[in-house]
Amino acid sequence: MPFANATGARLFFESTGTGTPIVFVHETAADHRSWEPQIRWFSRFHRCIAFNARGYRPSERSAEPADYRQLSGDIGHVIDAAGVDDAFVVGLSMGAYFTAHFALKHPNRVRGVVLAGLGAGSDDPDDFRAGNLAMANSMRTEGMDAFIDKVAYGPTRVQLHNKDRRGWEEFLAQMREQDPHAIADVMEHCHAARPSIYEFEAALRGMKVPTLIAVGDEDTPCI
Repeated sequence: MPFANATGARLFFESTGTGTPIVFVHETAADHRSWEPQIRWFSRFHRCIAFNARGYRPSERSAEPADYRQLSGDIGHVIDAAGVDDAFVVGLSMGAYFTAHFALKHPNRVRGVVLAGLGAGSDDPDDFRAGNLAMANSMRTEGMDAFIDKVAYGPTRVQLHNKDRRGWEEFLAQMREQDPHAIADVMEHCHAARPSIYEFEAALRGMKVPTLIAVGDEDTPCI
């Protein structure tokens, strides 16, 4: 089982296929397994690398709150551990946020990026912060069910339930396997503390890395 050494934690990753590398960076309510449909296709032509963010089993949980503000740097640690110089990087939601920051800080290591569902919380940062802190507290006392009850039928998940019931059930089952205290750390120390995308708007406008931005037509927090 391969791990990348990062500040305060070791990060689990998987690599399959050969060719130009693609790194997949998951969202808050998932782990590397959520990219399986994409990896099954792209690994026919590319080397596909997917990893679990710190705190997502079997990646390690960090002891220091400040470590959770370095998730963009974790992409680089995984690339290094995989023996790759540069790659395309595909991020969803939380993963898109840190993919954007990684591309801004290390454009020489990025061939291109896909930013899907970027920007949640940017239009209402105070509510976003309060919501993440409340969820973190609930998860520490009630476990993963507090999180699952919140997202299972939420507006950004209910269409998965309607269109792909089996996929929706798999999504819930995988989230139940996670450590609620570790995910609560992500909520509190990462999401509740991260700046709005508007705070680095000028840098994004000047970014030279080829970028595809994707958003669902009902993904209201990101539109």
